[in-house]
Amino acid sequence: MLVSSEGIFLHQIRHTDRQHIVKIYTRQFGMLGMLMPATRRRGKSRMAFHPMMPVTVQFQLRANRSLCYLNEVQLLHPLHQTLLSPVKTAQMLFLAEILLKSIREEEQNEHLFDFLLNGMLLLEQQEHEWPDFHLKFLLDLSRFLGFYPADTFTEKAAWFSISDGAFLASNDDLCFDLQTSRLLALLLRTSYDNLSLLALNGTTRRSLLHALLKYYSWHLHSVKDLKTPGILEEVFR
Repeated sequence: MLVSSEGIFLHQIRHTDRQHIVKIYTRQFGMLGMLMPATRRRGKSRMAFHPMMPVTVQFQLRANRSLCYLNEVQLLHPLHQTLLSPVKTAQMLFLAEILLKSIREEEQNEHLFDFLLNGMLLLEQQEHEWPDFHLKFLLDLSRFLGFYPADTFTEKAAWFSISDGAFLASNDDLCFDLQTSRLLALLLRTSYDNLSLLALNGTTRRSLLHALLKYYSWHLHSVKDLKTPGILEEVFR
């Protein structure tokens, strides 16, 4: 059955000399793998798409949801300003890898799709580099994955527990350290418009990212062996 959908382009690998396998999170059908011709015709390469680019796709949907055949893919919202920024493109690479590791569902979730799309458009609209965007986005994504932290921080309950997903009055081996717990509490209460108020430096930003990834891996065992956090560390030196 030939269908069309909006999507978020996530990943592409070579399958054969004539075909690539791409991963796209679609509005109507969730996460799908698709076979895409490597070239349109001799001597002309198919347009390259960066991870997290919003696209529209036309493809043959198979009943058993095995690899679909991608007939056509076009940009839905070109992210010109984002792709000019090494920081923003690194953030997009990181978020695409997180999505590939964390989303397995092949079913419609329009709320999640809108969150992803609106996040990319928000990043595009930001005139300057936004070094803490991926932290806020990663935190908000956990809401759709089922383990968004409870905002229970107080001065007496200041240790964030990875296993409980809440702030506790005492520390144990599964808690963030006190400084990182406080940063998480602040991030929970900070909007995208006010991210600059976090005033993170390279060290605290890296610590908070590693803590969030530890939290993710506790709840989603598939989130491991990530390659892109190292790229973020390079651009945020």
